[in-house]
Amino acid sequence: MSPRSEAIVRSALWAAYGDALGYMTELADETKVRRRTGASRVQRLQDWTRDLPGRPPRSVRFPAGTYSDDTQLRLASGRAIRADGRFNVAAFAKVELPTWANYALGAGIASKEAAFSLSKASSQWYSNFFQTKRADYRNGGGNGAAMRIQPHVWASPSEAEPSLLLRDVIRDAVCTHGHPRGILGAAFHAISLHFTLVEHRSPSMNDFHHLAGYLEGCWDIIAADPDLRLFWLPQAEKDGAHTTREGFLRVIGELHDDIDALRSLGNRRNGLYREGLTRLGLFDANTRGSGTKCALVASWLTWLYEDRDPHEAMVEAVNTLGSDTDTIATMAGALLGPIAKGRPPEKLQDQDYLVREAERLWSVANRSASESFGYPDLRSYKPPKSAVDAIYADGAGYVVSGLGRAVPRSPFLTEGDKTGDLRWLELETGQTILAHIRSTPKMASDAGQNLFEAPRQIVDERRLQNAARAPAPSPSSSGQGARPPSVEQLANVVINGGHDPRELGLAIFKLCEGPDEHYLERAVSLAAIVGRSYRKAKVSR
Repeated sequence: MSPRSEAIVRSALWAAYGDALGYMTELADETKVRRRTGASRVQRLQDWTRDLPGRPPRSVRFPAGTYSDDTQLRLASGRAIRADGRFNVAAFAKVELPTWANYALGAGIASKEAAFSLSKASSQWYSNFFQTKRADYRNGGGNGAAMRIQPHVWASPSEAEPSLLLRDVIRDAVCTHGHPRGILGAAFHAISLHFTLVEHRSPSMNDFHHLAGYLEGCWDIIAADPDLRLFWLPQAEKDGAHTTREGFLRVIGELHDDIDALRSLGNRRNGLYREGLTRLGLFDANTRGSGTKCALVASWLTWLYEDRDPHEAMVEAVNTLGSDTDTIATMAGALLGPIAKGRPPEKLQDQDYLVREAERLWSVANRSASESFGYPDLRSYKPPKSAVDAIYADGAGYVVSGLGRAVPRSPFLTEGDKTGDLRWLELETGQTILAHIRSTPKMASDAGQNLFEAPRQIVDERRLQNAARAPAPSPSSSGQGARPPSVEQLANVVINGGHDPRELGLAIFKLCEGPDEHYLERAVSLAAIVGRSYRKAKVSR
């Protein structure tokens, strides 16, 4: 194993380790931590108990090393990175996220609402502008994107310019978060991790302003990306002052101010971490989960503990109650891993799978990968309409929509409510999930669609390349290659946007961007579909 490969594996494992420790203290005071773990402080992995949401809440015993949504979504992002290095953002948005809503542990409101929204046919990764009583996409400035984007860095060649990482990081982030704090927090964490892997040291206080400077190019990346420019940006700017060039620059300015606030605290000393979190407002419910602030403080914690055992940093982060314990610890773990002298001292849930995925992403960066995850055909795949419907029965086991077959690894743990019974399942990949299952789940054979790539879960990239040479439809540019979105997808975007003439024009331009020689016929079809819908809507008024 090469030094960089081992550094990426350590980054993945320490990130999951910080998540597993921090999940025990997440959103808890000392009394709740004691009730969960039997002690007032968390020092090591252990079996523990937590109440999960439900009516009534259900108490579940978690085995030592159980990780939360931070690592779950990190694995989902990583699976969506193909052997050729391309990020299959469409599969991430339409397969991974809606199915993840079924087995999510400790998920933030914005990410879960985004996942529910993406289960709708009208929502695409570049048009997920949901607004509910619980969350508003345009105000999504939390750290739910920053905590999952490490795979893009691990899969990037070491010689790559840092800014080249940011296109896929931004595409990943906008699936769930629409506020610059959420997007730029993901970008800052990515740049910090890239720095650590290349320089073999953590960023110092003197480096933070320099790294934040890369974020000024994020707007240019958005403007240069056809999907973001033509579809995401017009809707993002429609009703929100945040998502403009000025809004991005304002958040970058806030980040520079936060860097100065941490610098003013002086050099490393006891109690400095808590003081820094207080200074940045990370105990305040309104700013505790800020994407930019949490990404910065994770890098700062890495600097504080650069010359010490990473385990000490994890213990500090997860026992600073009232902060976002698991997410700061998981991001700091990703940064500390590459410079750590070894792997975490205890075994994690699904550790073998975590290692395999990290090694695969290194092989992607090293241009030696031959395997991509086998997602279903997105042209016909339909996400589950509700999270509980992501689990189908299949003979003696189950099928997890989009992810493949799974076998039970426990009896049912609780009696179900409308969210289903709880049971541990193991996917073919080796990932363990706590699934919500209907008392009588639908049969996979009755689904009326291919729920996953068959007969293999992981597909050989060479087979995909050979298929691309055949006279068959090329993959979609919104995730798998050069073909634009389908006429039906674009029509849905325009119709659900209120038949906005500008959106129709942008959609036609989108069809004309690809290499398809029949783009004019497709554009006429799009106009006809939207025209009939518009006329029908006008007549019915």
